[in-house]
Amino acid sequence: MPDIPEGMAPARYKGHGVGLREGNYYNTDGSKRKRLVDGTPVDNLSLEPGDELLLQDEDVYGKTLLFDPQGNRQPLYLGLGRVVKPEHADLSDKERAELGYERHLGRPDFEPIEPLEKFLKRREKAGKKEKPKEVPQSVVVGQPANVSAEQGESEES
Repeated sequence: MPDIPEGMAPARYKGHGVGLREGNYYNTDGSKRKRLVDGTPVDNLSLEPGDELLLQDEDVYGKTLLFDPQGNRQPLYLGLGRVVKPEHADLSDKERAELGYERHLGRPDFEPIEPLEKFLKRREKAGKKEKPKEVPQSVVVGQPANVSAEQGESEES
């Protein structure tokens, strides 16, 4: 599988032929979707069953959120697909719903090209490769660049 931009996942269209809204759409290899019109490449705004393209990963695999039933905290994003915290693994779906679990399904007109587990493993490997190295820095906040910290303190007194 080629390098896929973060947050995107390959999917296969399984609906009926449809026209797409204006926008940028990408093939599973990362190239922009094009079609030839009179020998000239133009954005391909049609989608036929079996077409493969990149979509937002949540649109392909769905996602799980955990809401605070009392509404005191922001919802917690648990991850792609069906995710359950270890301490809630033995609970029924009804009990989880009462705790605030909310499962959002992926788009029904698309199917994943690769299983979620494989997608997550590949994404994790890519993330490890791209991790930037930390560069130690020390910064003095609130002082002009040409004034030392001691001068700044004496002027404030």
